[in-house]
Amino acid sequence: MGSLVSNTPDALISGVTTCAALVAQGDLAGIHLEGPFLSMERRGAQNPAALCDVDAALVGALAEAATAAGAPRAIAQMTFAPERPGAADLPALLGSHAILAAVGHTACDAEAAWASLRASLDAAPRGGRPLVTHVFNGMAPLHHRAPGPVSACLAAAARGEAVLEVVGDGVHLAPATVRMLFDLVGAQGICLITDALAASGMPDGTYTLGGQDVIVSGRTARLAEGDSIAGGVATMLDVVRWCVQAAGIPLLDAVTAASSTPSKTLALAGIGGLQAGNLADVVVVDNELSLHAVLRRGEWPFEDIL
Repeated sequence: MGSLVSNTPDALISGVTTCAALVAQGDLAGIHLEGPFLSMERRGAQNPAALCDVDAALVGALAEAATAAGAPRAIAQMTFAPERPGAADLPALLGSHAILAAVGHTACDAEAAWASLRASLDAAPRGGRPLVTHVFNGMAPLHHRAPGPVSACLAAAARGEAVLEVVGDGVHLAPATVRMLFDLVGAQGICLITDALAASGMPDGTYTLGGQDVIVSGRTARLAEGDSIAGGVATMLDVVRWCVQAAGIPLLDAVTAASSTPSKTLALAGIGGLQAGNLADVVVVDNELSLHAVLRRGEWPFEDIL
């Protein structure tokens, strides 16, 4: 997915237009709209000036922009906060555009999260299960007297009624937390994600995210003002390697959560598994999960890796 963070309506429409063209070309699998209907309190690195209540007309305009760019189903998922005014009707609206609802960046309580996930499940297109955007991150901590959205999200995923996004990069979550999530819901209930911004694979320095400066140092990206974690810089292979080597996740489970579960959740045709009829997309690694080669649609585009 190519993720677009919260921004002005014009900037979001422009971003969808650009990314939808890449979806039509086959360079992106889809678009994730991370906002702008998000919590101010739990916004993380989202630009506060861009956050707003649910706007059905904006959703329609974004869907129209994708269609005009030649990819009518390009927008695959949209993250929203259940407590935002208008959010109760959003899952059905998203479903009508074949967009999967994703709960995240929210300060809601457990009951509101439960109700939103239920509505999202009832309206879910694609793989039929709503997503939870980078669980634990952008949410109130789980507390036994104030369980918040985390409790509802974990319970829904354990019932097979939601899929948890997990940023397994060693920065966003502790190893024990990731092990707990795999033990609770299994690899079929987890989508490993990078939450990567433009600094992924780039040297340390200053970058931008949604119009805000981000400082990357080591493996961590933080806002220059406020010090909030601002996405990640890991690649998907980095995430799989960390889950296996640092968090102790079995290799098959980590690979499943990085490939087949996301493709099934978002109903992405032809990817996510090594089977006849699928695109020949393969990452070749050694026993230490170091990269040796990449097979992209049956071609070796980076032979210098070998």
